[in-house]
This record gives sequence, C-alpha cells and structure tokens, in this order.
Amino acid sequence: MHNAAHKFTSFLFSFLFIIACAGVVPAQAIEPQEDDPPAQRNVPLIRLLNLTPAQLAQIRRIRQENQRELRLSIQRTREAQRALDEAIYSETADERVIEERARQLSEAQAVHTRLRALTELRVRRVLTSQQLSVFRDLQMQRRNERERLRQRNVNSLRPRRRFNAPGRRAPAAPANP
Repeated sequence: MHNAAHKFTSFLFSFLFIIACAGVVPAQAIEPQEDDPPAQRNVPLIRLLNLTPAQLAQIRRIRQENQRELRLSIQRTREAQRALDEAIYSETADERVIEERARQLSEAQAVHTRLRALTELRVRRVLTSQQLSVFRDLQMQRRNERERLRQRNVNSLRPRRRFNAPGRRAPAAPANP
C-alpha cells in the first residue's frame, strides 16, 4: 500500500512539473537536476513529450484554474503542520490536543492530495497515449536514477567497521615516549 501511494505521489509531482514547465518555460530548456538521467538533462520535458501549442494552452489553463486552490491548500497544510509541531513541543504537551492537530494536518494533506490528483487527471487527459507512454518511461528512468542516488547516499552514511569488530585485530596501542 505504501509503495502504491509513493508511486502515485511521484506521478503527481511529475505532472505538476509538466504544468509548471508549461506555464513558466514553454520554449526554454529546463534546468538540469542532479537526479535526472544524463541523456535527458538538457532536453525540455515539453520537447520530449512533443506537446502541441494547443496542449500547452490547455495545460496552462488547467494550471491557472487550480493555482489559487492549490496554494491555499499548501498554506493550510503548512499551518496545520506548524500547529502540530507547536502542540508536540509545548511546555504542557496534551495528548488530546496533539491528536486533534494530527487529525487537522491529515485532513489538510488529504484536501491538497485530492486537488493535486484532480489537477493531474485533467492534465493527463490532455496527453495522447503516446505522450503518456513517453512520460511514464521518463518517470521510470528518473525513479531508477533517484533510487540509485538514494542507495549511494545510504551506503555513504553507513558506519564503518570498527577496528575491534569480529574478525579484525584491535589497533596497536600508541607508544609512550
């Protein structure tokens, strides 16, 4: 269940990326991201999807129609998170207050997720089946690259074996002069 939710969230963020690109940089290259595969770093997503001017206009319109509600839902979510944090770390932490703040945060997140999902659905309907296929392939490549980077970061954070770990000899004591 968690994996499906993660995939869904990744897909939604990707569509938001398309929407942002359509409204901000329709004719320019997108700044390369560290986690983008090297082959696509300098190619705009819009060009890779081969969006038509009509599709770009539709995506812009969808984005503009939902922009205000999405901003408000982000603001509400941040405020609810802040209120929860304050309740948790207050001098007199009350479990009932914390439960209520957690419920409020959950509701705010649900509203935001619903808005994003409906916006993404509207954008998805603008894409042709071929564009959607290309988009899914790009998402899979980016997801794989992020996973490789995450794994590399996890491996770099692992503690190193100590000298006196089983199978290793302890270092020699320093000599006193």
